[in-house]
Amino acid sequence: MSATSAGGGRVEVAWGPRAAEASLVDSLLADAESLRSDPVRLALPLRVVVPSRSLRLHLAAGVVARAGSPVVGLRIQTLSGLALEILDRAGEVAPASDVLPLVVREQARAEARLCESLDFLADGYGAVEAAVVDLLDAGFEPVHAEAAQERLGEFQSQGLSVDLGRAVIRVAARSVAVLRENRAGHRSDLLARATDLLEDDPEQLPARGVFVHGFSDATGRATELILALLRHRSAVVILDTPPEPAALLAGSAEAPPGIFVDRFYERLSGFAPVVESNAAPPPPPQVCSFSAVGGDGEVREVAQRIQMLLRDGARPETIGVVARDRAPYLAWLRVHFERLGVPYSGLAPVDLGDSLSRRFAALGAVVRGRERCQTDSWLDARADMEPSEAAGIPGFGEVERADLRLGFRHQGAGRLAQAAALPAFPQGMILPVRRGRAIEARAASEAPELQRRSVPAEVVAAALAAAKQLHVRLCDWPLRASITDYAEQLQRLAEEDLAWSHDEALLRGLGSVLDRMRDSGLSQQEVAFEDFANFVERRLATVAERGLGGQGAGVQVLSVMEARARTFDHLFVLGLNRDVFPRGVREDALFPDGLREALADLLPDMPIKRRGYEEERHLFAQLLASSLHVTLSWQHANDEGRSRPASTLLERLRWARSDFEGGPEPGGAVSSDAWLPASEHAFEAALVG
Repeated sequence: MSATSAGGGRVEVAWGPRAAEASLVDSLLADAESLRSDPVRLALPLRVVVPSRSLRLHLAAGVVARAGSPVVGLRIQTLSGLALEILDRAGEVAPASDVLPLVVREQARAEARLCESLDFLADGYGAVEAAVVDLLDAGFEPVHAEAAQERLGEFQSQGLSVDLGRAVIRVAARSVAVLRENRAGHRSDLLARATDLLEDDPEQLPARGVFVHGFSDATGRATELILALLRHRSAVVILDTPPEPAALLAGSAEAPPGIFVDRFYERLSGFAPVVESNAAPPPPPQVCSFSAVGGDGEVREVAQRIQMLLRDGARPETIGVVARDRAPYLAWLRVHFERLGVPYSGLAPVDLGDSLSRRFAALGAVVRGRERCQTDSWLDARADMEPSEAAGIPGFGEVERADLRLGFRHQGAGRLAQAAALPAFPQGMILPVRRGRAIEARAASEAPELQRRSVPAEVVAAALAAAKQLHVRLCDWPLRASITDYAEQLQRLAEEDLAWSHDEALLRGLGSVLDRMRDSGLSQQEVAFEDFANFVERRLATVAERGLGGQGAGVQVLSVMEARARTFDHLFVLGLNRDVFPRGVREDALFPDGLREALADLLPDMPIKRRGYEEERHLFAQLLASSLHVTLSWQHANDEGRSRPASTLLERLRWARSDFEGGPEPGGAVSSDAWLPASEHAFEAALVG
């Protein structure tokens, strides 16, 4: 298949990720071969547009592996990267989107109907933000506000929260106006502006051909940009439609695809002809499964099976470990993969729970709680510094912090305000801990003396002074101020009250957050303290995130969303338990599906929450179709031994396939062929006494 088409853009339907990838790579290599006879075409790049960085890296490695040599003139980029390039060529700058949560919450507080429903809830206005983001992704503009209000008015008799829905519409319209007045925006604005530029001048995106790969659905703004590529750049959209899992395992030649892709397919087919992929449907995968007790047992079994594959010559990068949510498995993945010598990498940055990330998380908790923050949060947020290191800034190290934590609890000072109100302890703070028996008894006839552990008086004094100083600063923070004012106060709090000025890593991380706030177009916008605290806490939680494992090599540890459209030689799917995969799907309380459907003719791409069930089934089908060897696992009991039901996705396979069973459950012993470190031998010895 040629990289360009005389008939313009087209939609190519493939049989799952393996067939879609094979068709795409065949086309890319055919184009590379044609360049040998016509190198002048190298003046323009051949572009492949994908939905994620994960797929971009995977596809680049796969093309080079198939070609056996470097491939020139090929550019693989995400849709957001493509949009940024279009704006850059036009001499424009992408709008800042960091401050959207602050703007939405500020506008929501001006709606009496929302205030009476949300003011008493912790971060109640977060629900407004989620609904507004859905509207913006669907293509909502302020000019739609009046028509949207009329559509919602038709549902007065159905008992839906029409007043709340109308309030959300007004908030969205005002938020967009405020953002644009200050040269800020939402991520959808980037895609919308790139689409407009491409419509006005297709040469803003020079290319000898464009392929769009890996999309099964897209937001309204993303779909509009893909349609612009079809119309103006003769793009080839490769749409993988994995068959239903039961039909796939049966090897049916006419296995029906899931219905999740239908809406996206209809949008595309209205603008371009549809053709079948030249790639033959791949053979059905070999699927095995097992259950385990807790995440520890599940990951341990997966690690041992991967170790056997590596011993037999499998390349680590062709093995995938995928979970709907990786967070519960991160600790066990690090433990068992490193014990068994399994190389691994995770692409998306995660919070590994190190001291740096705990400091930033604790600072966020201090800001959110103000003078009523937990004493533990304040102690966790402080940088390690001995009292003698700097005059005027009381300090204490890790050991003193642990003792103070226990001492404050013993004194009933669980919150900062209570700690700041404690009296002085001239003799030190006695802890409810025995140090042990005295080495020398006072007399031979007397019993040995039991000594209590205590915090020295100078450390207690330094801690109480620090608590009082921080308490005064937090009490003085106004309930409303500009973003710049709050940022300056936060910087002084960290440097002067938490001793961050003595830790370069903490200062760099905090500086990156504060600089982005000050550089936004809304830095002088007044906001409520509660909204600022929520905003800062969320930003600080991501500062210390870093990659899991290596720098991309090794076994690929991915979330389900990162694994979309990728292929593997061997795939392990973790966590197939109820309410985990598939995830729980809930309607939006402020903007339920009934109201969203009322806007269908105005915003056809408005997301409907209950379609999440279809998405979960599609993601599972895509995973099964992505590899010839798939291992499914779940927990029949959690780490505490409580029973856990298997996923409905597994139950559907059992209903359709009478010969599909759960497989043997791994016991305490492991295969004698597995290489085990000393720690595993000790574990095995303990199990058998």
